Amino acid sequence: MPSAAATLRVLSTVEGWVREWEVPDESPADVDAAGSSGVCVTLRVGGRVVGRAQSLSTDGQATARAARSAWVEAGGNLKVERDALRQEHLKDLARAIAVDVQVAGPWTPLVGETFAQACEALSPGVDGVGVRVGERAAAVFPGTALWLGQEPAAALRAAASELGLPALELGALRAQAGATVYRFRTRQAVRPPSRAGAGAGAAPMFLQRGDRLVALSEVNGAGLRRSAGAAAEHLLSRMWVGKERFGLMGAYAPASGEYEPLIAGPLEQASAALALARFAGTRDVDAAQAERARAGARDIMLALAEVQQDEVDPLSAAPADGEAAAPMVGAC
Repeated sequence: MPSAAATLRVLSTVEGWVREWEVPDESPADVDAAGSSGVCVTLRVGGRVVGRAQSLSTDGQATARAARSAWVEAGGNLKVERDALRQEHLKDLARAIAVDVQVAGPWTPLVGETFAQACEALSPGVDGVGVRVGERAAAVFPGTALWLGQEPAAALRAAASELGLPALELGALRAQAGATVYRFRTRQAVRPPSRAGAGAGAAPMFLQRGDRLVALSEVNGAGLRRSAGAAAEHLLSRMWVGKERFGLMGAYAPASGEYEPLIAGPLEQASAALALARFAGTRDVDAAQAERARAGARDIMLALAEVQQDEVDPLSAAPADGEAAAPMVGAC
């Protein structure tokens, strides 16, 4: 796997290009991490992907190719008037872009006669997968698969489809097309956007399964309270914002940009209310945050009690759900 220092160098280079809103066609030969097999660059604004591209090569230009393709896509997605000041406006917007890079290590062949067998030991969000036929190759990076909600076998099928291979099982693809399948690990790092009026964003972070790596020194009482507080704020961010009493929205699907389902079910809502109520009663948490959590738990329970049109009545839900939710409702 590429070193942490080499990955940060790739991230810093891509960020510099993006902030200046000028990505070269080619880069110096030392930009790519030593021993890397490819790079995936993702650009986000407010959590929304505005540009993503990858390059699988070992010629030293993978970073530049991936960054330029992601940058071109982002330029088309950012709504800026095409006038004499467009470049300056884009540079202003570029400060709000979070830059994410995934740098791939060596590819290791997978065995098995089916996609499921080949991927049975792989971990979603950790292992990337690739397919090679002759000189052509396609891959799905682990962070991208996580964002798309793809298990490794589904990601491997998607890579095969990208090469135009028929929808056959793995053994048949090997026999008919000479396909070889692989796994690889990546090192992923992200630079959050710049703060308003500041030149630099927050410090770069290494990610694992889409979240930052937590240092062992942070695993203490204060760190756990911060983590619980972040979880509580996330639940509160999913509250329905309309006039109706719907309580919580469902899980956010980043690939579609929608909540699926739009409204969370009764059991999920009761579980969230219980979690918020317990957090509010935890010792030494911030008083204002505890009050927000307490109010959120109360609002969710009031929403459950007032069944809206087309909403599931928690008292008429399946017995197993009702039995599981009953003690939670009482605890809140």
